[in-house]
Amino acid sequence: SGKVLIDKRLDNTISKSIDVSKLQSGIYFLQLTDMKGVKYSKKFVVE
Repeated sequence: SGKVLIDKRLDNTISKSIDVSKLQSGIYFLQLTDMKGVKYSKKFVVE
């Protein structure tokens, strides 16, 4: 099982960067929820 590493609220933002440079090597999942409650997920790898 995983845990939440970063939890941010982004108000009226079209584009936002998240600093992942301090994450340990591994596989991570990014989950975003828009203002309408629609969820988007993306898997990424840190080497």
